[in-house]
Amino acid sequence: MVTVGMWAATAEAIACPSASAVDVWAAVAARADPGGWRPELGDWVESRSVEVRGGGDGAVMIANSRDLVYYRLESGEAALLPLMDGTRTTTEIVVEHLRAAGELDVGAVTELVRSLATGGFLIETPADVDAALTRALTPAGLGARWARFAKSLTVEWSGAERLTLWLHHHGLRFLFTRPGMIVAAVVAVGGFVAFGVVASQERFEFTPQSVGLGFAVLFASNLVLVFIHELGHAALL
Repeated sequence: MVTVGMWAATAEAIACPSASAVDVWAAVAARADPGGWRPELGDWVESRSVEVRGGGDGAVMIANSRDLVYYRLESGEAALLPLMDGTRTTTEIVVEHLRAAGELDVGAVTELVRSLATGGFLIETPADVDAALTRALTPAGLGARWARFAKSLTVEWSGAERLTLWLHHHGLRFLFTRPGMIVAAVVAVGGFVAFGVVASQERFEFTPQSVGLGFAVLFASNLVLVFIHELGHAALL
């Protein structure tokens, strides 16, 4: 058996790197550099010009029909969209914009690309180094989740959009038709009438023997009301 000095071999490799060796930090810097991104709009992106009251240059609405996300862009920002075809880097887009409009704003172009990536308008999403580091450094497990909840009193759920889309495709979209609006109006008016009848006759009582049970019922009812209210906003968007 031949014993190899691990530390000696490591020191030799560091002192005399081979030609095929990869500089890890250089590779990370290249991938994290916003100027090297090649933004490309997806086929699911639609745009339409809109007029602004009182004159002006107008604006452009772009729609992510896949995820139902909508952005309002100024005319200068919308002029950059045709350049995002996957053949130019962000730096090259800045140069093209400088030639066409005579403006050099690297931060604005980079922020626009980042916003489009966040909204799902681009085919490939650039690497988010900060988010990756946060995920890597955040403790996992049930105990860590309870600790975050106790600290922030918030609960995060990534499936809300999928649930909203499923409910929209399986019934909610019918509420935006004329028959659906009529039914909703009848239910709303009936609710006001029922509340008035109960309040006038003073027949409503809520006296549970357990204080904890009463609190749980009221808390659950409040959550249901908040869910229905926010679902209405999400279904409209």
